[in-house]
Amino acid sequence: MISGNGCGHTLLGTESGTLASQNYPGTYPSNTWCRWRLRVPEGRTLQLLFGDFDVESSPGCSNGSLVITDNSGKPSLGKLKNVTLRSNEVTITFKSGPHRSGRGFLLSYATDQYPDLISCLRRGSHFSSQDLRAYCPAGCKNVTGDVWGNSEQGYRDTSVLCKSAVHAGAVSDNMGGRVTVTRGRSLTMQQHPGCFWF
Repeated sequence: MISGNGCGHTLLGTESGTLASQNYPGTYPSNTWCRWRLRVPEGRTLQLLFGDFDVESSPGCSNGSLVITDNSGKPSLGKLKNVTLRSNEVTITFKSGPHRSGRGFLLSYATDQYPDLISCLRRGSHFSSQDLRAYCPAGCKNVTGDVWGNSEQGYRDTSVLCKSAVHAGAVSDNMGGRVTVTRGRSLTMQQHPGCFWF
């Protein structure tokens, strides 16, 4: 569920999704708000991953705030990059103040069954290992980022991984999915049941 006048790109799936402040990665507008209610299946818990966060710091959060509240009504505190909740439901509220400043944020979420969740903004060049197995959340297709190449000839490692996976047809944008990335001369893909190589 989503409400407010300051909501940006949003795709809320049952097991994963992506949401952003309005105009992300451009400057978010002043005096707006948005509330997202995320719910995953009973028996699962939520993990949140910030791909980017740029909200102006101010006394009393008067120029902008992001509040994460679980179903008990208590705000959750945790590391900004990765927040693991003990709940299957959470409300995220973003408010901007009277000044325009900052990109806002891009956040992805998934259930606890996907501990290898990565941000829609991660590129192949961000990883040093030869092989990488990761979970791409739903909603990466329309997030800012370049895709260089194609599924026949391969992708450059400067391409955004999850967007490339959607482009190649390996992952559904509406559902997300797991990818296995193997570095080679280029990021080439072969599709096999349950596995994908880039």
